[in-house]
Amino acid sequence: MSLRPITAIVILTSFSGLFLQYSSNPPTGHTGAPGEPTCARCHEGGSFSGNPEIAGLPDTLIGGQEYEVQFISRSDSASRTGFQLTVLDDGFASVGTLSEIPFEKVDIIRDDITRRNYARHASALFFDAKGEASWKFKFKAPASVYNDSLTIYFACMLANGDGDPSGDNPIVSKKTYRFKSAVNDEKLPDNYFHIAIKSEGVNLVFPNDVSSRVRRVQVVNTMGRVVYSSERLNGNAVPLNFLFPGLYYVSYQVEGRPYQQAFYHR
Repeated sequence: MSLRPITAIVILTSFSGLFLQYSSNPPTGHTGAPGEPTCARCHEGGSFSGNPEIAGLPDTLIGGQEYEVQFISRSDSASRTGFQLTVLDDGFASVGTLSEIPFEKVDIIRDDITRRNYARHASALFFDAKGEASWKFKFKAPASVYNDSLTIYFACMLANGDGDPSGDNPIVSKKTYRFKSAVNDEKLPDNYFHIAIKSEGVNLVFPNDVSSRVRRVQVVNTMGRVVYSSERLNGNAVPLNFLFPGLYYVSYQVEGRPYQQAFYHR
């Protein structure tokens, strides 16, 4: 007797189970933020329209202040929905603190590969009679942020509710907020909150006035692998000639204060 039909059923059942499990705790790193794909990697073929919204945050955020945030998904055609988001500064570094609210079915997690924090649905929801579904969580703004702004990148899944990824589609968007430090920035030096490093040729160059104080430098690729590490700089530069072109993250300390920044090596 041939075992092929049974094998096919087992394979199809396994794939169905894989897709159903994404209705809770979907894989991170799929928000459409720089360097990330979206949920369309698995979910495709749908043509649902939607209007996701982030509510509860003012246009200007205050450093150190905590806000209650509501992610609202809207659609008059889809059956079920979920979401995932991350908060980045203008250097593409993860900023602020995301935290859960009890019974709100939101999962907060850090991805060691992207080195970013995410809020995502712990349980996908069906749209109500008004075509809405929502989740709540908390966001504490960072004490400081590069370039006085941060952006929330998010993907909202619109699904037909049959447990299969075909016939579904995500809506991907972002929203940028201005940032105001809780301290009086005018009394601080210009580089207090950010060190203006830049990629120049085969080097990652630090400003001369701070290079002697830089410690614990690490360069990490998007797979989370440390490709360079040093306790201090040799001069004012990190050599990049051995790296392939692409997106990397550099972390370092200046007088005990941690910094992190993304950069493109060309």
